[in-house]
Amino acid sequence: MSRQHQAIDDFVEAIAELAKVNRLTGIWDNRRFQECKKPLSEVDIELVYKSEKLGRLAVELRAEHRTQIDVMYERIIEPLR
Repeated sequence: MSRQHQAIDDFVEAIAELAKVNRLTGIWDNRRFQECKKPLSEVDIELVYKSEKLGRLAVELRAEHRTQIDVMYERIIEPLR
């Protein structure tokens, strides 16, 4: 497989992974939001903590995949210049 074809495959994979972590970010943000609508005495603090931690992890992964998309895009278009 050529370097450009590999870059295209990696580009598509990074986009798919970005879609996954975007979804996870939204899921954990929504769970935290729903929990925080409750009166403070009814809030599950462990769930809020877990949703914050996992949501943050998804945000970090999102940044990694966005960077990978940028790198692969450059590899794809470089031969066209």
